[in-house]
Amino acid sequence: MAAPMTQEASPDAEDGAVESGADRDARRDARGGHTGLFRAFWRWHFYASLLVVPVFAILAVTGLMMLCKWWIDPIQEPALRYAPPAYGAMQPLSVQEKAALAGREGATVTAVQTAAEDRSTYFTLTTADNRTLNVYVDPYTGKVLGEHNPDTLLSNVASQIHGTILFGDPAKAELGTDPFSQEPFTVGSFGDRLIETATCWSIVMALTGYYLYWRGRTARAAAVAKRAAGALTRSRHAKVGAIAGVAILFMVVSALPWTGLFGHTFQRFATGTSLSMWGNDPGATSNLGAKLVAAGSNSLPAPWAEGAAPLPTSGSQNGNDMPGMPGMGATPGSTGTGTAMRIGIDVVMAAAARDGLTGPLYIAYPAKADDVFSAMTDMWHDKAATAFGDVGKERVVHIDQYSGAVAGRYSYDQYSPVAKAVSQGIALHEGQRFGPLSFWASFLFCVAVIFLCVTAPIMWWRRRRSGLDAPRGHLPIRSTPWLIAALVILGVVFPLFGLTLVLVLLADKVLIRRSARLATILNSTPAPR
Repeated sequence: MAAPMTQEASPDAEDGAVESGADRDARRDARGGHTGLFRAFWRWHFYASLLVVPVFAILAVTGLMMLCKWWIDPIQEPALRYAPPAYGAMQPLSVQEKAALAGREGATVTAVQTAAEDRSTYFTLTTADNRTLNVYVDPYTGKVLGEHNPDTLLSNVASQIHGTILFGDPAKAELGTDPFSQEPFTVGSFGDRLIETATCWSIVMALTGYYLYWRGRTARAAAVAKRAAGALTRSRHAKVGAIAGVAILFMVVSALPWTGLFGHTFQRFATGTSLSMWGNDPGATSNLGAKLVAAGSNSLPAPWAEGAAPLPTSGSQNGNDMPGMPGMGATPGSTGTGTAMRIGIDVVMAAAARDGLTGPLYIAYPAKADDVFSAMTDMWHDKAATAFGDVGKERVVHIDQYSGAVAGRYSYDQYSPVAKAVSQGIALHEGQRFGPLSFWASFLFCVAVIFLCVTAPIMWWRRRRSGLDAPRGHLPIRSTPWLIAALVILGVVFPLFGLTLVLVLLADKVLIRRSARLATILNSTPAPR
């Protein structure tokens, strides 16, 4: 799927296909005890497809859902939209916050997304029974329009599946500690590793696919001209794959920083250097990514380069030190350290505006006595945000919860060179960098991947005679030094690929060839006895 999964015309192909010169060479080589690259690459293209096709089909479908979340979510939850009046002013956020909390005894606000265009303000709450709830408020009237559990929004479900294959509480079940990231290893972590493995194998699929595309072009054209069975499907698959393969290679590179093994391993060695993928917002004891997860952000994460950045702290020594603003807008019932009272959300908005932030903003509330308000504009939380189409405008401002003073700020200009490159790559991956052009390119890419995932098994089914009927051929590893070097490099850079490659090689060279039954199923030549 990741590149043209070309079922080339050969003696093993479906009826009516035309044998190419490359296949004839491969057949002659096989008779002499050697293996041609064409058949070998075809066989490994097939092996890669067994893992890549089902995983990438899931990623393409969920990717489409995430890409279209701005249209899907309001259909599922109409309260996300409101009718802006012809004139008038929005209610202060404190008034909207009060409406969101009304009648919800014991609930606390963890975050707010300010209104933009025709999208309502929504407050994320933790209820008295520890549930997460989004409450949608008309910003002009202050009226509550509805509420929704964010975990059940289709965009959030798609986001979880896109990252872990699974979703919901089963994916969150902890099994221990990840030895690489030192974070909790959950059931969903298995899905993350599966996606990372498929991502690595998609590189093999793309490169072998392009080889097959080029070497088999004459045979495909001849088969189409003779109207051979399945020839048109093969031709279309190859053409779509040739175009989509470039995008897949880019998507692979831009997605690897998200992975649990490669991403964490790379960052562990790069921390403190110019190669660091994440920023270093100097401060304290927690980080923005964990804060937003705890706030119930779900599919709306922190800006990439700021997610692992430590947060500054609030302190009672800063409490009420802003002239003329002692306790102004204090949140009812909220206390800090000592006698200091937490400032209200209106003061936070004013402080963010004075520091240059422009709305709409996503604001995460303090979760602890020494925590801060974190106000940000980024590429994920709202398509109306300035940073949605230009990641270079990402910015977060941390505000002391007692004084309203700016405790820290961080922006794209302060990212490391690698963090900037990764952020730009993610913006392209998300279909946001170049407006409608980027969106539609990403949309068509997802459709192309789904097309490849559907046509690949159709071509295999038409060609197979029995069992899996894999294309016959073996990699000429001993006689091809450049191939050995390429596999070793990929295996070292991508550990999960290296591990699974060794397993597949052992199975292909030893287990399958020494078992007549497996050799028949996989169309392999049994080893002489």
